[in-house]
Amino acid sequence: MSKHVLRLFIVAVALSLISPALSYGQESDKFEVFGGFSASHVDVGDDPFGLGSWAYGAIGELTWFATDWFGLGGEVAYHQYSPGIPPNIFVGGSIGVSQTTFLAGMRFRYKNSSRFVPSGRVMMGVGHASAAVRLTPRPGWGPPFHHDDSDNAFTVVLGGSLDINVSDRIAIRAIQPDIVITNYGDTSADLRVSTGLLVRF
Repeated sequence: MSKHVLRLFIVAVALSLISPALSYGQESDKFEVFGGFSASHVDVGDDPFGLGSWAYGAIGELTWFATDWFGLGGEVAYHQYSPGIPPNIFVGGSIGVSQTTFLAGMRFRYKNSSRFVPSGRVMMGVGHASAAVRLTPRPGWGPPFHHDDSDNAFTVVLGGSLDINVSDRIAIRAIQPDIVITNYGDTSADLRVSTGLLVRF
């Protein structure tokens, strides 16, 4: 085999390997993976101790887009809150409130030539909230107090997001405000705000 033919063969092999990668980069993205920091309000049951407050945690979401603007996806989020122990009554203990949500639903995005991609979404699923109280009163104030409470509730999330494209595949989800509707004894509609990194493929 001559050097000329060998060179042509090497070039053909190289092009056959590079072409799929080039064509893949030109295809519209079908999947988005989002993960980041989130802050949410937590309500637990009838909340007799006034534990409901802002909780902080993480959120993750996977969305498959059937078209450029319509997608189906799922989300998992976890938030935890540990308020301080009331002063002058207790000498020790701990208080913890947490909520985990498992949701699925639809996302609608508006893709254009700019770096900014707004979207809206509707998600439904299950929320699990729990509270654990361990308190040690001062001497003479009675025995230690323990209380555990947990509940599951149908959960609906209505919200949207604004993404800022860094490249064709990477974006920053600048803000994702949601209204989280649950019913742990009483119906509540609480604000949740998230931000993080978005990867498309």
